[in-house]
Amino acid sequence: MRKINLLVVCSANQARSPAAVAVFRQALDRDLRSARHQPWRIQSAGTDAEPGRPIWPQMAAAMTGRGLDVSPHRARLVTVDMLEASDLVLTMTEDQRQRVNRALPEMTARTFTLKEADRLLSSAQWDPAWDGTHEIVERMHRLRPVVPTPSEAEDIRDPVPGSASLSRRVLAEIERLVERVSQHMIESHRSERVVTKSI
Repeated sequence: MRKINLLVVCSANQARSPAAVAVFRQALDRDLRSARHQPWRIQSAGTDAEPGRPIWPQMAAAMTGRGLDVSPHRARLVTVDMLEASDLVLTMTEDQRQRVNRALPEMTARTFTLKEADRLLSSAQWDPAWDGTHEIVERMHRLRPVVPTPSEAEDIRDPVPGSASLSRRVLAEIERLVERVSQHMIESHRSERVVTKSI
């Protein structure tokens, strides 16, 4: 089965997006044992990245403290080719989402902030039968006009520049969101929830 390409985007690709990718990979690898297949290919890039830069030191320390691998990452600049190859783009802020959509308007139906994705997937309107399928992105887009939108921006704060404690707080927020979103990304979870509902 064809893999679903997920691109996670922030500004510099040195803190939030590589952290989110590491958490996604850890969560999906953990649950892969109960999944029939691993349908996701996950990468990251930045709207204003300087290619080749490593992870911001404070975020790297926070990630290492959580058992997340930081060594292979180098910043990449978002390109149109990356976007065209992506089935789903998750950004850290609404401004980044809008910049992706301006760069490639056809991405509007496939680009969400991480907080928006969590809101849609956690809503009462979400059907667990859609979990782990290639329909997940289309279903998320269709729910946009249905699920209530918060009044505040669905942004995750940039920890750069900032203290080590800020990086830890931002990482903790990303971990909470990614854990919830990733539960809908593997088919095995769908079966578990359906069985639970039927008991």
